[in-house]
Amino acid sequence: MRKSLWVQVFLIMSLNLGLLSCESNPPQSSADLPMKVSKSATATTASTSTKVILRLHGSNTIGANLVPTLAKAFLEQEGATTVKLVPVAHEEVNIEGQFNDGTVRVIEIQAHGSSTGFKDLANNQCDIGMASRKIKDKEVQTLSALGDMTAPDSEHVLAVDGIAVIVHPSNPVVALEKEKLARIFSGQFQTWEQAGSNNTDPINVYARDDKSGTYDTFKSLVLEPYELKLTDTVKRFDSNADLEKAVAADRQGIGFTSLPYVKNTIAIGVSDGAYSIIPDKLSIGTEDYPLSRRVYLYASPQSQNPYTQKFIDFALSAPGQKIASKVGFIDLNIEMLQPPRKDIGMLNVQNEALVKEYFNTIRAARKLSTSFRFLENTMTLDNKGQRDIDRIIEFLQQRSQNQVLVLGFSDSNGDYEASQLKSKQRAESVAKTFKARGIQPALVTGYGEELRIASDDSDQGRIRNRRVEIWLK
Repeated sequence: MRKSLWVQVFLIMSLNLGLLSCESNPPQSSADLPMKVSKSATATTASTSTKVILRLHGSNTIGANLVPTLAKAFLEQEGATTVKLVPVAHEEVNIEGQFNDGTVRVIEIQAHGSSTGFKDLANNQCDIGMASRKIKDKEVQTLSALGDMTAPDSEHVLAVDGIAVIVHPSNPVVALEKEKLARIFSGQFQTWEQAGSNNTDPINVYARDDKSGTYDTFKSLVLEPYELKLTDTVKRFDSNADLEKAVAADRQGIGFTSLPYVKNTIAIGVSDGAYSIIPDKLSIGTEDYPLSRRVYLYASPQSQNPYTQKFIDFALSAPGQKIASKVGFIDLNIEMLQPPRKDIGMLNVQNEALVKEYFNTIRAARKLSTSFRFLENTMTLDNKGQRDIDRIIEFLQQRSQNQVLVLGFSDSNGDYEASQLKSKQRAESVAKTFKARGIQPALVTGYGEELRIASDDSDQGRIRNRRVEIWLK
């Protein structure tokens, strides 16, 4: 009996010690085990019902608001019952959609600058690269294994944006030439008086950081043509919104930002060897504004992720473009708009009779919100133009009662007569496509190098001058 009692005590003590051991060293659950994260876009998170279906990396300009908004709408179209934005880190968010089958599908967005998107595409760390500038030749070479990233099935213009030059609302400056902007942002002009104002106060310069596609575009459009670099005294920002707030608080400040972020500052007019143009829907949509730019989605046509092309198709669709407009970008949906009147005396005119003919032609007409651009020394439309053909045809088919005017222009390379011939040939190439699709233009003609909207001293200026405008009466 005494022995049996000691056995029972021993067993109880052993059980208690075992329980204590379990409490101090609990077994590892699957959540506690190290998790291997696949680089694939379909990698699962800690919960097996949560799946990353798409990864977009790159530009903060479109990654901060436009792409997250598109991602929300895309998941809803896919059938998500609820969608939420989950902050992950600085300039990184996940858009999570809950589906009826119990799964959570995630779109990963990392917006650290356009260059990071191309690097992550090269390293298979994202499916779509977001860019607020065109891909560079070196990046095309780096990504050659993914296909030709300049081809229409790789390079997708998501919207058009304008880099607005902004000042404090009390600043009397309303317009500046590109050369003066270059001298301001390089530090050569240090007071507003040097820039043409009566104000003798110093200029305070604000700019985006080096990773930003906004800065990269500004540098290529404004500084590099004059072989200048950004001043060392500049204040740099990795966010368009933060830069705009800083200029809004500084009466002597000047900066540049994406047009949708202009809230409490004033966007001034900019001229480039022609008349001053204020950034607005028409001047940016037609890319007449000197600092207009395209924003892009880049993806390999060889992508094995079915969501890559599905998302791009949605973003470029009419509903996707309405979202772009809603968040402040210039969408690619076609509209008829009335441009501001121009005084012939303020334009570059060689043949006044031809210019008067142009203004007589467009009297009482309205301009479509996009113009066609061509590859250099060719009659070939660029990637955006090839897509715009379909958009414009659809728009015109709904307005068969309107007269369609197809008006071509050229740069000034070559003699005057040759430029006029090229401008008409470009107009005829567009008109030929229209006719093949059942649209009969009322007028197809060219005005050569008249009415240039930019200087022909730069590649960008010549591209902008080689255009075909579409007007409706």
